[in-house]
Amino acid sequence: MADGGDEEENWPEFFENNRLIPVHPNRRKSGSQSKPNVPFRLLFKSVVGVSIPQSLNLNSQDVEFQLRFTLYDAANKCFFGSTWLGPYFSSSAKENGRHSLTCDEAVYFYSSLNDITCVGVFEVTGEVNGQSFGCGWTIIRIFDRVSDLPETNSRQAPPKSFPLYYGSPASLVNISETIEESPSLCAVEACSLSFVLQIHPPLERVFHLIPENAVLSGDDFVPGILEPQPDGSGIVDILKKPRLAKTTPSFINKLSVTLHPSVEEFEEDLRQMLNQDRLHKNNIIPDDGLQISIVERRLKVSVHNGWKFVSDPHIVYLEPEYEGGKSGKKSAASQSSLHGKIISLVLRSRLELKELVHHPLFAIVFELEYVMSEPFAQPLIETKRKKPSLSGSLMRSQNHTVTLRWALWLPFDGEGLNDRETTLELSGGCQGFPSNRLVYTKTSPLPSGKKVPKSGGTLKFLFTQQHRRTSSVRSSIQGSQMLMVPTSPGLPSPGPFDSNALVDGVQQGIPLTPGVASRPPRPPVHRMSDDYPAVPPRESVSQYTPVIPRPGAPSPVTYLSEMPYSTVHSPLILTGTGQGQSSGPTTLSRAAYARLSSAGFPSIVDRHGNPPLVIDPKEEVPFNLENEGVDQLLGNEIIIQFLALSRCYNRTAFFSFQFYRFPQVTTERLYLKDTDGQSQSIPCVLQKFNKDGSLSNESPGLMLRYLVDPSYMQPGEVRVFSQYLLGQALHIDVWDGDSLVLIGSTSLQLKHLLRQGREAVVVAHELDVVSTEYSEESPMQATDMTRTGTIRPLGIKSAVEGKLHLRLANIGHPSEGPKGKLGTVPKKRSTVVMSETVMRDNGSVNGSGGNKCSKIKAKQMAECDSELAALLFSRQEKIAKDDQPVREADAIRKRKLERMQAVRQTQGAENSTGNLIIQKEEKLQRTRDLKTIQLYRQRLRHEKILSSLAGNITTSHQIYPSFGTAEFFEFVLRNPYSTDQNVAIICDDQELKVITDTREWRHFKKKTNTRSALEENMFDSSSTSPYPQLFLKPTETVHVPFKFQTFRADHSVPEQGPSHPLKQQAQTYLKTSTAEDNNIKPRQIKVSFMNKDECPIAILIVLVEPRPHVIDRTFRFYHAEQSFLKKTIRLPPWRTLPGAPVMDENAQPQLHVRCSDVNAVCEARKLPSGEPQDVFLKIACGPSPSLKRFFVLLFIDPFMTDPCQIWQLYVHSLQRIDMSAVEGQSSRLSVILRGTQSSRLVQCFSSHPEELQVLPSDPIMLMANAVHELHITLRPHSSGTTRFMYVNVVDVEFHQLVRTWLVCASCQMPVISKSFELQIQVGGGKGSNKRVSFTNPYPTKKTFHLKCNRPDLLQFKESIIEVGPGESHSIGLRFTPQQFPGKAELLIFINDSEDKNEETFCISALYT
Repeated sequence: MADGGDEEENWPEFFENNRLIPVHPNRRKSGSQSKPNVPFRLLFKSVVGVSIPQSLNLNSQDVEFQLRFTLYDAANKCFFGSTWLGPYFSSSAKENGRHSLTCDEAVYFYSSLNDITCVGVFEVTGEVNGQSFGCGWTIIRIFDRVSDLPETNSRQAPPKSFPLYYGSPASLVNISETIEESPSLCAVEACSLSFVLQIHPPLERVFHLIPENAVLSGDDFVPGILEPQPDGSGIVDILKKPRLAKTTPSFINKLSVTLHPSVEEFEEDLRQMLNQDRLHKNNIIPDDGLQISIVERRLKVSVHNGWKFVSDPHIVYLEPEYEGGKSGKKSAASQSSLHGKIISLVLRSRLELKELVHHPLFAIVFELEYVMSEPFAQPLIETKRKKPSLSGSLMRSQNHTVTLRWALWLPFDGEGLNDRETTLELSGGCQGFPSNRLVYTKTSPLPSGKKVPKSGGTLKFLFTQQHRRTSSVRSSIQGSQMLMVPTSPGLPSPGPFDSNALVDGVQQGIPLTPGVASRPPRPPVHRMSDDYPAVPPRESVSQYTPVIPRPGAPSPVTYLSEMPYSTVHSPLILTGTGQGQSSGPTTLSRAAYARLSSAGFPSIVDRHGNPPLVIDPKEEVPFNLENEGVDQLLGNEIIIQFLALSRCYNRTAFFSFQFYRFPQVTTERLYLKDTDGQSQSIPCVLQKFNKDGSLSNESPGLMLRYLVDPSYMQPGEVRVFSQYLLGQALHIDVWDGDSLVLIGSTSLQLKHLLRQGREAVVVAHELDVVSTEYSEESPMQATDMTRTGTIRPLGIKSAVEGKLHLRLANIGHPSEGPKGKLGTVPKKRSTVVMSETVMRDNGSVNGSGGNKCSKIKAKQMAECDSELAALLFSRQEKIAKDDQPVREADAIRKRKLERMQAVRQTQGAENSTGNLIIQKEEKLQRTRDLKTIQLYRQRLRHEKILSSLAGNITTSHQIYPSFGTAEFFEFVLRNPYSTDQNVAIICDDQELKVITDTREWRHFKKKTNTRSALEENMFDSSSTSPYPQLFLKPTETVHVPFKFQTFRADHSVPEQGPSHPLKQQAQTYLKTSTAEDNNIKPRQIKVSFMNKDECPIAILIVLVEPRPHVIDRTFRFYHAEQSFLKKTIRLPPWRTLPGAPVMDENAQPQLHVRCSDVNAVCEARKLPSGEPQDVFLKIACGPSPSLKRFFVLLFIDPFMTDPCQIWQLYVHSLQRIDMSAVEGQSSRLSVILRGTQSSRLVQCFSSHPEELQVLPSDPIMLMANAVHELHITLRPHSSGTTRFMYVNVVDVEFHQLVRTWLVCASCQMPVISKSFELQIQVGGGKGSNKRVSFTNPYPTKKTFHLKCNRPDLLQFKESIIEVGPGESHSIGLRFTPQQFPGKAELLIFINDSEDKNEETFCISALYT
């Protein structure tokens, strides 16, 4: 690093000293700059045999040597880049008048010139008393076989040695390629350079701070790169492991440019000069009638660190500002006369500079550019009048850019850090200009009497820096009017009828900083909110519509500033963890309960045949997990029994849910018996179907059993299961079995399944099945956000679609599973894993004291290698390619039989010539076999020895991780050598990591109660190796911490619909720890502990046996195909999450989010204390009808050890259909349904049959590969929001989903023709009757249909009326009585026979 004097060097001197020689123009034209840049590290180790010229007669003891290095283009015979000058140092040794230099100097550079003709030139010079002389030089072929060069993070490459030559490198301009073969080169005897050339990937991080082909060393000064701590030798190298300085995001506001003497005069003079140059260049007459015009005025703003521009320039367009404050278009140079005189050029927006670093040598460069339009020189065309003119069709022009003025400013050069206004003088010409472009220099002539300005203009702007945002909201009135927002949290919320309170709350809002990006408020809605409390439609749970008046038009906002965090769409509100929907007060009559009791459901009994204890879910009973741990009946048989559905108008239904770690369950279709009795609130009993589709004669209901036995669970998981039952809720989705549309969802608490030492318990639930609709455009209205249930999302509608009746039971059983059964999890061992070498030395291997048998029985080679056995007998018979390979036993048997046959032939034969030939052939073949066996022995011996040696130092450890949960263990490593060792821990698996953070290590030790020593700064952080480095003293033993954590999960998607009717689904599930449930297979991970000689001192084999994970919540979203789904989910208060730490009341832990899908964006932004936490999701939807499944993990601990919540998300990608309609009338649309590969009997269903109808509604035969037209009719019941509806095409025979459309329905308010006001008394027994007059405006008799938006509040005496031409008719109205005061707006729709709206009446009803 340069000394303090270099840091005090001013910017122009620093820039001039660091200028580079550009590459030859031929290199630039060839497009070499588009090639990738390659970073190099060149280490000069030593130079030997350096001699001093005898003609100098110098004292060799006073000689100092210097190394120099530069780049040379041999093809174009020119030097380029920069020249590195090393430090001066003395000779390290001298022998026979020759000096040896030990330098160990490293230089760094990068280049895209991947050409062998570009070389590096190295030179050694000497200096005595200011007199310099050359000692030799050589060239290095840097780009020769770049792909074969080793990287610096790998092992050290062997050095290369090149000879040095007499003379000077300047002689290269007279030497042609190949340089090494030139006869003019004379090598210095016994003088050579030793160097190492490597690829240096860490240099890529600072490419933007260092120019290409600049040769730098580790002690050079580069603004933007931090100086590291010196190593033990005191050497500072900023480029070995470069560390970037933090950037300081800054903003440039209120920028304006003025030119001397004025902008108009400057531009006019510029146009005249350029036009004269055009005429002179093209040699045409000056009165051709064409002029050069100004197309754009723009400003380039760049950041320069003294070496190069650190990023691409920011190009902004300037607008002329005229007298009177008017502004014009940036390309309307010819329109200046229409606005007046141009005062200056201004920037109407704010410019952000993210690449600035707080350093005195970081400069901002401004370049004023004009884009000029120059017409082409056209040939003259003679007209009839013989007057030359130009053809109109040939009037073409070309644009070119001219740099007019520039300025340079140092924002951090000794001034304060506060916001400040700055004025700079614009300069012309290229002197000191950091860009390699020409700049306009001529100044405009001035009238007599005026002084010549010192500069070509001025540049004014306001420079601000981004400060740390706080939770307090500050007001500012600079530059714009204050924007008002709704009331802050904590203010009283208005009542359901009090619209004035809401208006006052808006007017008394808090001011925000100008420029805050926010959604504009909705237009005023002149009707009542839909959440009328007296008669909620369809048992509405929550339905809110905003009533926000339109504020006055604000002043133009000049600057935009980012808010800390603000959701642009309404988040999904979650309740506390495990807060299931309670049964609440019963709504069934005694007759209904009698029907359920007599339906004949299968009874639930304990292991002795006795009925279990009935638990009332409405009673608050304390639960103690210690009672579950001491229970003698460790086995739990969980029974889920679906009984009936009430107030549900569907004929069939099925359910989907996931319990604990078991796979997701989708039940079979169930029939709802006696649906006609829904009006009497009689529950519909669920009945199974047979395989042929007929009703089953079995007992009604559906029963599922889960057996949770500790014999098939990991020790300690019993308590985890009890905690799951205590704190989690079971979420159940209810589907329509015919249309495959989601009816709704429900949840129930599982804590009542804790037996607390009892034999068996059973609990009955009556749950609300709730459907939720929400609008993407709805804002949020909040009260106290820190309390659960107080946040009221606007525009979100939730309605009760029915009641689900089910029973849950837990039957206790003794654990009788086989302990040694294959697939069971063995007893959990300690988190401390002892190495084999440590255990053998301590004598703790099963008490053997390390006397482990390592003897190997000798075997024949053919018995050890089947390949060798097959090869030895390949001469007897040729093995075909399709035959099976020869087994070892068969090869041995054949060999013995052939030997016996050869002996018999030898004994039976006499001295015949044939036998001698056979014997010679056998002898020759045996000799060949012996050579083959010898070769195989040499190969196997090395492998067997290595395998045997590695087995003695190999330790195996088995873990059972779950998705997202970190598994911690410590490996006890011992140094077997009597010398110090630097050990590298090599592991290529990304999920198994060494814990290098001491705080994280301490966290895991405390969590797992591991009692071992903890060391600070255990690993070497200065090492360039990608693997952790550990220093061990002789025979020292240390604990190495490991963490295994996987975020891979099973993304397979089950088929949407009930279980297949031809497949019998198993009703009993067995809890095992196999990894087949989530499709994550077991595997082995090898960890090697290597010393510096790359010899292993220990090997750790981690056996990973994944186990399924728990799902806490399930979300299901429907979105348009080929688009992004953006959703925000609001969490409950963090204290209700499991694993929440005990903290101060004002403190709030940071929430961390991870996603199993790498293509999904998931983040949780840090918010000030007291504000709610939101999880933001962005998912890319695929083509229709694809379905994506992934998981989201929420962590509340800082090291993401155990997830407090695991969410399962389904995203349905559907084809989108946009429909627009007016409230009260129908809108129609036709879609095309294409057939599949086979003919199907299909039927169309709508998710909202009251508002969206599909024709034909009856089943139709969809022929194979045919096209069928469907007609969709939309008649919305509400307006003001965009709603999403679905159309499903279902195979009615196999109940499979064939096609789905997502209907995006936008509804508008109708035109109000008449308005009325009415006051009605509250508590009237018979209601109120009124009449309203309607006149037929047509000259013919018409039939009109009457409809209302609130049929619960208003009914018609007759829904269809016939009115003669021009006649009037009185419409009878009956208002239903109400019990609570309030105000409502009722709309009366008068439609024609085609359901088109003729007129709309609005009645404002005030209930007093």
